[in-house]
Amino acid sequence: MSKQPTVCLDAGHYGKYNRSPVVPEYYESDMVWTLQLLLKERLERKGITVITTRTDKEKDLPLVDRGEAAKGADLFLSLHSNAAESATPDWVVGICFAKDEGSDIDERSRQIATRLSQTVAQVMGVDYQVTTRSSSKDRDGDGRMDDYYGVLRGAYNVGTVGVILEHGFHTHAATAHWLLEERNLQKLADAEAEVIAAWLGIPAEKLVDIQLPVLKKGAKSDTVKALQALLVGYGQSIAVDGSFGGATDKAVRSYQQANNLSIDGSVGPATWAKLLGR
Repeated sequence: MSKQPTVCLDAGHYGKYNRSPVVPEYYESDMVWTLQLLLKERLERKGITVITTRTDKEKDLPLVDRGEAAKGADLFLSLHSNAAESATPDWVVGICFAKDEGSDIDERSRQIATRLSQTVAQVMGVDYQVTTRSSSKDRDGDGRMDDYYGVLRGAYNVGTVGVILEHGFHTHAATAHWLLEERNLQKLADAEAEVIAAWLGIPAEKLVDIQLPVLKKGAKSDTVKALQALLVGYGQSIAVDGSFGGATDKAVRSYQQANNLSIDGSVGPATWAKLLGR
């Protein structure tokens, strides 16, 4: 990763685009623009440099170019909501690009896609899935692979981990209404920022060189909140609230067991090292 952690955010659509067929006031382009601004502010408060693919909401840009704008960044994150032919489907989807299944960038993309999907699904109260795609179509005949996943190909081209994050289905009425509320988008921005910061190795509120504390049941802090973001998926009822209670203790033990660590519920140097990939 770069010395100064950098994230490239991509508001997935421009103008007034992808109107919900069941909640007419909802446009995917409006939601992702607002979410991008909220997430940018939250990440910057953690000392992370944020660049965006669009500075003008009304401007359309080529897919691959948007991904390639992430050159030099640690993460490219394209924000979306999904759509289906019926009003029933509703879950969070994390999509990562794979050209070489054995490469480091593939593995890291899948890792952060999974962590983000799990956390967003918990915030929204829905299920999630993580899928791998490749960009393999030349839609306009210019010789560049530029299908829907072209943003991920662009990020891959410049050596940056890339994820498309679908925040539920806007063809599902309850989700479209939920995403219309800015307070809910703030919840998403807060949770996503915690996951990204922890993945970048920044578990504290500010970007500082600190000795990570040993955390155990009863602790309350922003570092506990970052820990919980990393543990989503290892506990059914874990909440990213900064309070190390019974659910977090259970999730820690589950993580330790899954990773052949000492199962004691205490997050010390060995558990931190595994969680942060150090």
